[in-house]
Amino acid sequence: MAKNWTVEQLHPEDSKVSFVNLVHELIENMRERDRLDLVDTNEDIAWELIASLRLSEELYVYRDDEGNALCVVGKTLKDDSCVGRAIWMVGTNFLYDGYIKTILFKEAKKLIDRWVKEHGLLYNCVHEDNVKSIRYMTWLGAKWLPEMTKRNGKKFHNFYIAGGEA
Repeated sequence: MAKNWTVEQLHPEDSKVSFVNLVHELIENMRERDRLDLVDTNEDIAWELIASLRLSEELYVYRDDEGNALCVVGKTLKDDSCVGRAIWMVGTNFLYDGYIKTILFKEAKKLIDRWVKEHGLLYNCVHEDNVKSIRYMTWLGAKWLPEMTKRNGKKFHNFYIAGGEA
């Protein structure tokens, strides 16, 4: 039986939106691999989360029927130095309570397909040890660049998803 969930779109430009509670909730329940990726990006994961939330032009919080955050998905603001948009996601351990198939494989695919149609190019990077995310992003359509990015001395694989209007 499919589990119930809700999705809320947050608007980072709204000065009334406070991300403190959401960041605290994410840190408390974050999947270990996401925690490791954030630590390797910036040792202050609260700061990294707040920056990601605030710098997103589109931002969604998926919650289970008890109100627990399952994941947060974002697309960054336009950066004039490059085309397309960076995408990101942070998941919690609640995703493993029967939501993986619906949220990550159905909803995320719809969202990625819409974004790549709107912007033509999506991109980001994945920690070199995060095999599950590399496999998942490949399933979503990611192509991997041969060059790696270094952040805090750690290596990340760069990916892009290309598309656009048919």
